[in-house]
Amino acid sequence: MPSNPFIQSTSTAPNGFINITLSNATLASTISDIVQNGVKPPKSEKLKILVDFSSPNIAKEMHVGHLRSTIIGDSICKMLELCGHDVMRVNHVGDWGTQFGMLITYLCDHPENLSKPQLDISEITVWYKESKKRFDESDEFKERSRGNVVKLQAGDVENRKKWELMCEISRIEFQRIYDALKIKLTEVGESFYNPFIPDVIKELSSIGRNISLYCSLLSLILIFLSRLNSTSKWDECY
Repeated sequence: MPSNPFIQSTSTAPNGFINITLSNATLASTISDIVQNGVKPPKSEKLKILVDFSSPNIAKEMHVGHLRSTIIGDSICKMLELCGHDVMRVNHVGDWGTQFGMLITYLCDHPENLSKPQLDISEITVWYKESKKRFDESDEFKERSRGNVVKLQAGDVENRKKWELMCEISRIEFQRIYDALKIKLTEVGESFYNPFIPDVIKELSSIGRNISLYCSLLSLILIFLSRLNSTSKWDECY
């Protein structure tokens, strides 16, 4: 990097991070200006900006990757709001897909779990682990799970009740963390887009597009982005 008055030095860490050390003169003048004149955001055109962050998975406890995303995302939103922008704080939770077919099938086989008092996210996590084990070991359980996903997506009343229960219990736990961190978010989960899928397919079909190719490319993009947003491998990705 060319020599300049703002940066004292740069270096790279073994894990790929780039470290930039600001010069003492830059820090001193910036802090002095803030102390004397307060924080003055740069002047810019007001924009509507969407920030997607946090994005935990329903029926699972949040992990450090979600906390990292939550804190960084909230910081970005605060800076943009200070600059006068209209910021949409979106929480794209993982509330759709094969894992819910597994959980619904497990609850159909073990309905006594639904009558337990004071259900919480820890209990649902146990259901998830047990249902995942059966899904991996039993072809019969796997087929019923896939069938229950289809029924859920089609609006089956009983499946939707079980799904809504898991979502609500998870939201209560997530909200406790958001309240502790004073985080404000608007949930727009994966399930939000389910009603729009038929019209999208119809539109693509009407203009002669290859639906299979489009879906495959979209899936690859979503999986890649999900990996960037999480420190652990997702069990199911779209």
